[in-house]
Amino acid sequence: MRARIEVPFFAGVTAFLALLQFLGLWSGALGLAYGGAWAVAAPALSLVLAVLFGLRFRTEIEVAPTATNSGGWPIRVVAAVALAWLACVWAQLWLLAWRRPPFDWDGLYYHIPAINEWVLAGRVCWLENPSDVPFVNYPMGVEATTFFLHALHGSTSLVNACNLWYWPLAVLALVVLAARLGARGGWGWLAGALLIGSPLVVSQSVTNYTDVGAAATMLGALAASLLMVFPLSGTRIWRALLWGASVGLMAGAKGSGLPAAVIMVVGTVVATGFVHRRHWRSWWPHLLLAMTVAVAVGGYWYLRSLIHTGNPVHPIQVAIGQNVIFPGFDHVAFSEANLPGWLAAYPAWLRTPVAWLQTDAPFSGAVPVGGLGYLWPAGGVPAILILGALLWRRRPEDAAWGPYLLLAGLAAVLLGAQTSSWWSRFTLWLIGLGLPCLVVTLQRVHAAARWSVVRLVVVAIAASCAAVAIWESGQSLRLEQADGRRLDANGQVEYPTSMQRVAYGLDAVPGLDRFLAAPKVGRTPWGRFGTLLGGVLAQPLGVREVVVVPLNPTRGDLAELRASGATWLLWDLNAAGEWPAELNDVIAETLVSRPAETGGYLFLRFE
Repeated sequence: MRARIEVPFFAGVTAFLALLQFLGLWSGALGLAYGGAWAVAAPALSLVLAVLFGLRFRTEIEVAPTATNSGGWPIRVVAAVALAWLACVWAQLWLLAWRRPPFDWDGLYYHIPAINEWVLAGRVCWLENPSDVPFVNYPMGVEATTFFLHALHGSTSLVNACNLWYWPLAVLALVVLAARLGARGGWGWLAGALLIGSPLVVSQSVTNYTDVGAAATMLGALAASLLMVFPLSGTRIWRALLWGASVGLMAGAKGSGLPAAVIMVVGTVVATGFVHRRHWRSWWPHLLLAMTVAVAVGGYWYLRSLIHTGNPVHPIQVAIGQNVIFPGFDHVAFSEANLPGWLAAYPAWLRTPVAWLQTDAPFSGAVPVGGLGYLWPAGGVPAILILGALLWRRRPEDAAWGPYLLLAGLAAVLLGAQTSSWWSRFTLWLIGLGLPCLVVTLQRVHAAARWSVVRLVVVAIAASCAAVAIWESGQSLRLEQADGRRLDANGQVEYPTSMQRVAYGLDAVPGLDRFLAAPKVGRTPWGRFGTLLGGVLAQPLGVREVVVVPLNPTRGDLAELRASGATWLLWDLNAAGEWPAELNDVIAETLVSRPAETGGYLFLRFE
């Protein structure tokens, strides 16, 4: 029997990301600055340990590899072409992230300001200063990769690239999932390559919306769960470590990862108890080990919030019915406020499948609900049902029945628990069920076909799926590359700065360069559009400290601000109203910007 290579690679990538999170976050919690030699040693150590960990899975083998069900060289060629295109798109997105400054709303609102505060502090830590932007203390495992990378090269240029770190994890997780459902040869790798058939993967990967990275961690956790419950070979302790690291990555990626982790753990433990009921007692130590690893990798954010606020999921509210357990923001109301009017006209149960049909909505549009792509409604959903019917007829002798049942069951519960599931950026991980089912269904039809013409048709369908994914990703890539692109005076391509993109001519205010040159400035709490300016002031990372003063500052507040070293105060007219005339004596210079879109700003230099 031949050894499988996707499992060692998947285990290695998971271990690297988990170790980097563990070393970077907990060293900061202990007061160790993440920089200098430690910024090099931490990723180097993570890489070495990840390679050694991945090698522990090199004995993973195929159940029944045969030439008849692998698809032969045609499928290998289709998968290789699709994977080569995926690598090309990935590289171009890294380049686009390097060249195009951020302009996405949430990125400028709280993601980038949080990273800037970490850089100023020298470590990932709790942030007290931006009290009017509580989301800076949201779980941000995906954004932490940007902080780690900045510690190495010191540039702000890749602040948009945090999701791109997780592409290899997503691809390999899809391959592992397909393999556990029975994919052989090039079929499994085709499932991984079809990742780019979802336009949201391409368009959102160069923003600070972290749903692509979070979806990758969910795919990884699903794959690790199947490896845990349905092992082919290998030592149980290593599978437990892999599963725990995957669940921890998912829990720490963003706040929604915690309820997903609870569902994943409960489902996997129940499945383990059922499948291995004769040896159930011997599994408990390994499951407890996995939980310990999960807490070590992803628990930092929740423990930190619990210590500082008493709410482990701060700033999100936790309630059972009308009983509020932990106060905070109602995340359901937050998301549903973005529900488009045309979609709200449908019954709630129908909104999600209707949204799946909006396949081409670019991420930069207003509340895009599409993004899962053509392959999901046209191929993935039918394949889930078809493969389930095929396996049902042959249960329990078909080895893929158990993995299919666990994967479909976990996906169904996760989807049912997901609020605002009509918003595809929250359900991007669903392709982890659809794409593996699609390629495995095609493989089974190909293997069962008695006539060559049927096998040729199946190969043609597989090639068509790859062509659709390539076309869809190419279209999304072109849209993203064109977004904001312009020619400078010399005819060279350039992209506007974040200020030029979102601050409505603010960069044209005479003298503003002197405000931006100050290493420490104050600001009033933001109005709606001022939140975008928060991300502008956070760039370049680590250059400018921004101190928040009360909405109606007193002379004492201003004196304290000046004593801290701040020489300027940014006054958001939209939130704070007009500057009180009785405080004019402390101001030496006033720069004014009053665009109608934002209500305007005053830049006040102290005497």
